[in-house]
Amino acid sequence: MHGATKRRPDEPARWERSAGRRLTTVSYTHLDVYKRQPFAGRLIDWAGTRLGYAVAVALWSVAAMGHALARSVVGFGVARFALGLSESANFPAAIRTVADWFPQRERAMATGIFNSGANIEMCIRDSRASDHNQL
Repeated sequence: MHGATKRRPDEPARWERSAGRRLTTVSYTHLDVYKRQPFAGRLIDWAGTRLGYAVAVALWSVAAMGHALARSVVGFGVARFALGLSESANFPAAIRTVADWFPQRERAMATGIFNSGANIEMCIRDSRASDHNQL
């Protein structure tokens, strides 16, 4: 989803997305996520890991699907805002899950495994984005 830089056939030409615009949008979304993580962590502590994570994943899914409904730049911005808002609970909930479920000696490895997935995704996304820009 993050790597899409080409225009869909049904999009107006004025919505053509350049690599710079895409990276700016993604950067602002990630900055928004990082600013909200302390508050999301507090909510995960309050609601509990299972309920908090379940609500966060449900909201994230709805926000991700909201991108398909965007018919303007403002609509896309609203979808990105909702995605950032719901995504901010992911890392605190994952850390809490590791702390709850893994013995202390295995927590670093478990954290490394789930955190490596996000880094692998960024590598794949960025390589796909550069492939699209060369077409």
